[in-house]
Amino acid sequence: GTLADTTITTPDYWTRHTRNTVRYHQATQTLTTLNTTLHLELGPHPTLTPHTPHTTPTLRTNHPEPHTLTTALATAHTHGFDLDLDALLGPEREWLPDLPTYRFQRRRYWLVPRRPDASARDLGLSAPGHPLLGASVERADDGALLLTGTLDTTRHPWLADHQILGSTPLPGAAVVDLALTAGDQVGLARVEELTLHAPLLIPAAGARVLQLSVAPPAPDGSRALAVHSRAPESDEPWTHHASGVLAPPNPVPVPGPDAFGSEWPPAGAEALDVDALYAELADLGYQYGPSFQGVQAAWQRGEELFAELAQPPTADPGTDSASGAGEADGTPGVDSSPASGFALHPVLLDAALHPLVAREARRGDGGLPLPFSWSGVQLDATGADRLRVRWSISADGHAALTAVDPAGSPVLSVDSVALLPVTADQLRAGTEAVRDLYRIRWVPFATTTTTTTTTTTTATTTTATAATTATAADGLAAAAAQAGLVTIEVAPGSDAAQEALRAVQDWLADEESAAARLAFVTRGAFDAEPWSAAVWGLVRSAQSEHPDRFVLLDLPRGGGAPSPAELTAAIAAGEDQLALRDGQLVVPRLARVTPGREPSAAATSDTSATSPTGGTPSSGATPDASVRTGAATSAAGSRFDGTGTVLVTGGTGGLGRLVVRHLVARHGVRHLLLLSRRGPDAPGARELAADLAEQGAQVRFAACDAADRDALAAVIADIPAEHPLVAVLHLAGLLADGTVETLTPRHLTTTLTPKATAATNLHTLTHHHPLHTFLLFSSITATTGTPGQANYAAANAYLDALAHHRHTHHLPATSIAWGLWNPTPS
Repeated sequence: GTLADTTITTPDYWTRHTRNTVRYHQATQTLTTLNTTLHLELGPHPTLTPHTPHTTPTLRTNHPEPHTLTTALATAHTHGFDLDLDALLGPEREWLPDLPTYRFQRRRYWLVPRRPDASARDLGLSAPGHPLLGASVERADDGALLLTGTLDTTRHPWLADHQILGSTPLPGAAVVDLALTAGDQVGLARVEELTLHAPLLIPAAGARVLQLSVAPPAPDGSRALAVHSRAPESDEPWTHHASGVLAPPNPVPVPGPDAFGSEWPPAGAEALDVDALYAELADLGYQYGPSFQGVQAAWQRGEELFAELAQPPTADPGTDSASGAGEADGTPGVDSSPASGFALHPVLLDAALHPLVAREARRGDGGLPLPFSWSGVQLDATGADRLRVRWSISADGHAALTAVDPAGSPVLSVDSVALLPVTADQLRAGTEAVRDLYRIRWVPFATTTTTTTTTTTTATTTTATAATTATAADGLAAAAAQAGLVTIEVAPGSDAAQEALRAVQDWLADEESAAARLAFVTRGAFDAEPWSAAVWGLVRSAQSEHPDRFVLLDLPRGGGAPSPAELTAAIAAGEDQLALRDGQLVVPRLARVTPGREPSAAATSDTSATSPTGGTPSSGATPDASVRTGAATSAAGSRFDGTGTVLVTGGTGGLGRLVVRHLVARHGVRHLLLLSRRGPDAPGARELAADLAEQGAQVRFAACDAADRDALAAVIADIPAEHPLVAVLHLAGLLADGTVETLTPRHLTTTLTPKATAATNLHTLTHHHPLHTFLLFSSITATTGTPGQANYAAANAYLDALAHHRHTHHLPATSIAWGLWNPTPS
């Protein structure tokens, strides 16, 4: 199962290969640890390709050999591997067709699909006539106005060209345009104030539903404005992005051509290199695409900035099904016609900001300046596709903007624009950071009125007699018998999962039990007995593999039993995971995390198991979105101050390397202690240390099995006092998959030891250390019970419960239940 050496050329090797077991699974695991991204199968026909991810064959029976081979090479090329084209195609390549001699015109001929939905008018709504807005409705009772739309880069490709620090926020200029449009709908042509509170990040795949709400008129005639968004067809809370005030236009005339002097370009102004301007902006982190490179010329005169702008004719038909705005001939380009529906196209207003933000970025000491506050925005003409603009800077640093068309007629004026430095972390901390966060909530089981009454009476009786163990046991037996269950109570302790595995296998092997259900009863599995929680993980997988054969029931440690009527109703309703709390049955439900409304809880990428008693682990740092599929980052990384030591188990593996790089680059960690079986001799360890050293981080490796308590204690004791242990990240783990019938005690030990036993040691050996983060990498298998991974689900369920256990003792803990990992992260 390891990389081949010269022994592969000897007869002895091939004799063993023929006679002994082929360790193909171990070989694929070795390739995974080496971060291989593509495999080529060399042979007459693909026999291993169907069983190995990311594998392509070089030959196929009854298929043309040249075509199959070149397809495999092309696949390798698309995965980033360099090919020797001379050897493949010949140095002359006379048989290859010539490309056209004319340059590509880059015209877009794809038809833009129109949505089959009913029009706004069919639904009793109005069409605002704006490309980003689909409908509006005025409230009959108070005159408030609501405008809605959908933002996505498929319908509006030009939005994808607004790249800032690797994210795609809706331009502040677009929010100004939307505010002006909303003002026009209610007869208020001036945006008196507009403040941006959170970036509206547009996903690369998917969309954001947009809402602009205009409040009823205030006594002075002004109206409040708010901008919100969320993912389509989602129950996530709306994110508040901006608020402002709409007011009647200023009666004072807007300055005309005299604001620029009698000459254009302005007299005494120094010309700026536009190409250098955009190259500098790109280096800073403003990755403007062609649609947003609208500055044609720029000048500077003291503190004043001047620019000539033109709307770029680039990649967007500008079409929206509701508004009908867009190009009729299919030619790509930002729609610049007066009927486009924009008050002032955002790409043009955003271009006006480019000389200003470039200058402020040079003067700043951190973050990229972005507009966050606009005051006194007044539009005097629509449909402009070319502008001349002037920025004047006040003593307090605010900038005023005057924009006219080439003839000198006023188009736009802004009394003040305030810029705010923004970092990549702050930009990503908007809507994208919470959209994929879920947790398990335990909710009361809903029964009929009759059942509820019975339950209340029974619960009172049970509480009164809970001190008597025999009575509680009798109550459980009676409830189980009425519900048609056979119960087995699993004793707490490290052997609980082994006992449960034997019970599951015996039950499945007994043909007479095929029509019955076995209920596993635990006590305090989510609060005080993490080993009992491992039983839940294991049985959840057994439930997935064998539906309607097993039930899970967790009871209070002090005693108690559900009422027969309520338990029977729950089982009849299809509930197979139950817990008894305060005399009432509760059941698990998946719920989205509400940002700002949650207790200090484990915010996970897919799910996290929360306790039936309401206990939740405290938050900790999570890796960046670039290293996994469907997770989200946490703001808790700010706790790392760079002086303490961060211990990472499994730190030299493929996942570990991604995480530690993230800790250094995003959280400023400077002292890392990486544990693995091979320590500094692990593949790539030295290269990893060298890379992190270039970023200012010191890395220590330890060849230590965290499941060995004495060895782990020695490693922790060796941490220098000047860099105390402040965080633990437990990433280690092993797989030993198999259906529940085929699992052996050894399979279970293989997965429990590196995860559960090691986590226990980390928990007990770090009590006296000033930890602010105790992060456990769990898996969604513990919550959903993935078929074929009962042992892995047990190990990860233990981690989830350990986080709750630590939380009940006021210790930091987060258990992240990851979903599928991207095998080739960017």
